[in-house]
Formats: sequence, structure tokens, C-alpha cells
Amino acid sequence: MAFPIRLPLHEKDGIMRDEYDDRLRHDGREQINDGIDRLLAKIMQAFRVLHAIHWSSPWAASERRCRN
Repeated sequence: MAFPIRLPLHEKDGIMRDEYDDRLRHDGREQINDGIDRLLAKIMQAFRVLHAIHWSSPWAASERRCRN
């Protein structure tokens, strides 16, 4: 049994259709931006770990001496 979804589409409901669409768009955009921020933070963390591994490796000491 399917129930009809009643969206607030009329002025009598206290909200106009364009306001409702704007709120949906804004909420969706906020969620997408938060997801992108979390993804970038995880990628940066991975690069930090790789950087730490590289500079803590035994062969890195000889590379650092050659560069200076």
C-alpha cells in the first residue's frame, strides 16, 4: 500500500514552492560540500602518512645528505 507524499506546496502551508526547492537545494549542496571536505581530509591524511614513512626510512638519511 503506497501512501501519497504530501509536500508543502501552497501558501496556506506556510511555504512557497520555490522556497521549498531552495531549501532542498541548499541542504543537498551542504551535504555534498561536507562529503567533499571529508574526502579531501582523508586524502591529505594519507599523504601525511606517506610523507612520514618516506622521511623515516633508513635510505632517507643518505638522500638528505646528498641534497644538502
